[in-house]
Amino acid sequence: MISRDETDSGQINRIKRHTDIRKTLQEEGISYRTAETVASASDNDLKSTTSNTTFLNLFGPKIKDSTVTRFKLFMVSSFGTLLDLQPC
Repeated sequence: MISRDETDSGQINRIKRHTDIRKTLQEEGISYRTAETVASASDNDLKSTTSNTTFLNLFGPKIKDSTVTRFKLFMVSSFGTLLDLQPC
């Protein structure tokens, strides 16, 4: 069972991370609104990755880790085949 202190410290860490991201982006010259949006998106990404570790969140859609491996193998083998078929 998770104690209330552990939950509170998790919230405090999330708020600190959110604030750090926003302040850093603002120091780099990004507007407050944009920095806040990026920090909020970072919070949402953190929640989604901790809730379900079997999926990889890549630009929005959720895909399985095995799909990434298959895609990489397909790309490498296709590249190798194209190099073999290319005339000298």
